[in-house]
Amino acid sequence: MKSRGFTLVEVAVSVAIISVIFSFALNETTSHFTRGRDSKRKTEFSNIQVPLEQYYDKTGCYPASLDCGQPLVANGKMLIAEIPCDPKTGTSYYYESDGTSCSPWYKIYTNLEFDSDKSIADIGCQEGCGPDCQYNYGVTSTNTRILYCGEEPTPTPTQAPTSTPVPPTATPTLTLTPTPTNAPTTAPTATPTATPSPTITPTITPSPTPAGPTPTSAPSPNACQVWPPPWPRGLWWLWVFLCTILGYPPPKP
Repeated sequence: MKSRGFTLVEVAVSVAIISVIFSFALNETTSHFTRGRDSKRKTEFSNIQVPLEQYYDKTGCYPASLDCGQPLVANGKMLIAEIPCDPKTGTSYYYESDGTSCSPWYKIYTNLEFDSDKSIADIGCQEGCGPDCQYNYGVTSTNTRILYCGEEPTPTPTQAPTSTPVPPTATPTLTLTPTPTNAPTTAPTATPTATPSPTITPTITPSPTPAGPTPTSAPSPNACQVWPPPWPRGLWWLWVFLCTILGYPPPKP
């Protein structure tokens, strides 16, 4: 028997399937590394802002430049041992200041490789930002903001000449004092005031109320002299007890 080989169609289909799988795997791998580098860029930008503010606190200004791989030192104290570089190109991030040795502000720009990164829209750099709209991500000092695409850069303010102010000359003001005129005065006439007659309010003296509890109904003293008592025979002892307490002992039978 002769062995049957692959046909040209079968080989073509197999190659196409392998190509699709390889392309998908390559894209996923590339996207993974791209997002990883973008995450590192954003972390480095966030971390570098703290030492830059410390530099400003110690010197009163921001550094004129940031060279990657170099330390950041202020007044003899090291703030960063090594300024970070771009993870893909290995070059310095774009650092912008006012061009003097003691800049009052700073801006740092870079490009995130993943264009759909949410951080780009959060800072408003979808159309580009920075000089010539070259970048899509950046951070700045708190006293300035990112330059968006289409905006003109703000010129560095220069010190305007100052002129010596001339003190104003006081102009005397003529004040007219009015002359009082003698006006006839009329003596007030005393008006008799009626003296109110006293009103006698009768005072009602309340009659004293005997203290102590109000006695409950009990046999009257005359009733205690009646024998036999007008109570049932079984309650005679209570009758004798009450009359004795009231001071009217009943007569003996």
